[in-house]
Amino acid sequence: MDVKKKFIKRDNETKTLVYFRCSKQMANRPCAQKHCTRKEKLDPQVLEKVIGAAELPQAFIDWALEKLKLTQEDRKKQRERDLKRLQEQHELAERKVNDLIDLRLENPALLPEDSFKRKLESLEQDVKRCEVRVNEFGSENRTWREEFIDKLLFVQKAQYKFVKGDPKTRIGMIAELKYSLELNDRELTCRLCEPFYTLSQGKERMRAELGSLEPINCGLDKVKADVLERIVPVWSRLGELNPGPTHYKCVALPLS
Repeated sequence: MDVKKKFIKRDNETKTLVYFRCSKQMANRPCAQKHCTRKEKLDPQVLEKVIGAAELPQAFIDWALEKLKLTQEDRKKQRERDLKRLQEQHELAERKVNDLIDLRLENPALLPEDSFKRKLESLEQDVKRCEVRVNEFGSENRTWREEFIDKLLFVQKAQYKFVKGDPKTRIGMIAELKYSLELNDRELTCRLCEPFYTLSQGKERMRAELGSLEPINCGLDKVKADVLERIVPVWSRLGELNPGPTHYKCVALPLS
């Protein structure tokens, strides 16, 4: 990126002009690009081919979040049950230590010193293992559903966020969305990363079904009943698309 100041006679003022050119960082072949591209020419392409491609109809986002919320509630209940089970295992391990000590104090002859120490050490190790599992339980990695919810919220009104965002925000959005980004003869091409690429394919299925995304570019509660009757089966079939990375193989599982 080059930044230059230039006096524009027509406007009788000095303007700051931003140009983008090849970074010469292509690993497999030399770059033959000789042209630079003005920021004013590049921004509309980024808005259309990166941000716009990833943005989803609001009705679909509402519908998907509703489905995901239900599965998240189920997951929350399961996590509560798992935590309770770990806590019970920890309490049981502590009781075994206490029972062993009581037995030794009440009848030293029944349990020789060496046997007592070995048994106590083993039981105390069980207690420590249980403590670690309980303590680590709350800091486990977030579920893929939680991450997927974040992805949906990220592309909600993405074009508005990009236009209103500062340069740091814009760069961050592009970095989050793109898998590959190339500028060839001043034409931008972008491949979205997952799950945005799969969702963009799903968006094209929605467009093909309805002829336009306009009927679902609103809140789910405002979509007409006949439109929902046609489009919900399309949303539910998104699992037929190939999400790519294993992490998102079940990207549409809770949406069916």
